[in-house]
Amino acid sequence: MIARLGYCRLLPLANILLFAILISVGYFGSNSSNAIGPGVEIAHSAQSEGWQPTYLERPTPLTHLFAWSLNFPAMLFATPFGFLAKGWHADLLVNVVTALYLVILWFVVGLWLDRHDSPGRTIRRTPMLHTIRWTALVVSSAAFLLVTAVIVARLMLHQFAETACTIPMLFWPFFLAYAARWEITHSNGSAQTKAAVA
Repeated sequence: MIARLGYCRLLPLANILLFAILISVGYFGSNSSNAIGPGVEIAHSAQSEGWQPTYLERPTPLTHLFAWSLNFPAMLFATPFGFLAKGWHADLLVNVVTALYLVILWFVVGLWLDRHDSPGRTIRRTPMLHTIRWTALVVSSAAFLLVTAVIVARLMLHQFAETACTIPMLFWPFFLAYAARWEITHSNGSAQTKAAVA
């Protein structure tokens, strides 16, 4: 079934659905009975009559943290859009842009997996591609160590729930390192095979 649909179709659909569920649960779970929107509560003023809605910062819901960690590259590129709005509108805007980016992100991952499994695939080896692959391998390895250090720091601060939700972030540097290493190995193999045939 997966082979018929292809990872490039299945992964974006599954992840956009999971992201929507996690973000929705986070919004509904963080709203109290006296809230009028995400992060907005009714604040009563002793000096004025009636009420004045005020934006109050709340801790990030764990479901949001998990969704952002799982789609970290998309979240990273969507974060600057949060400066275009204020309050819960900024959070909503970032989540919408993240949803758009994650479809592209998981499509690319799925496309690589589909081509990775295809028999007879030839890997091009040019000096520029070889340099890009080695750079990706080095950067992703360093990023893996950095994310691991952040997770260890959270554990030392006894932030166990937050740590568990940020563990999926390790997938991205690991996957990039694996993909870069696989491409380097198979491009070298292709080059040696062509040299032997010649």
